[in-house]
Amino acid sequence: MADVSKKRITQVIEDKGSELVFIVYPHTIALMEWSTLWAILFFFMVITLGIDSTVSLNQKNRLIKKEKI
Repeated sequence: MADVSKKRITQVIEDKGSELVFIVYPHTIALMEWSTLWAILFFFMVITLGIDSTVSLNQKNRLIKKEKI
């Protein structure tokens, strides 16, 4: 990615932290064959991870409330 954008690696990753994945991964997918398919799979994965996290937090909260009763 640094080579394509003609920047140094430190300039590309400078102060990005965890959001770097949302810059690098889509850029990498765009360079692959069948990029549309990979992009759809990536965003489907992100959505399912979000749903999974929400469900597990709800179950945890339900168990905590159940123990208090």
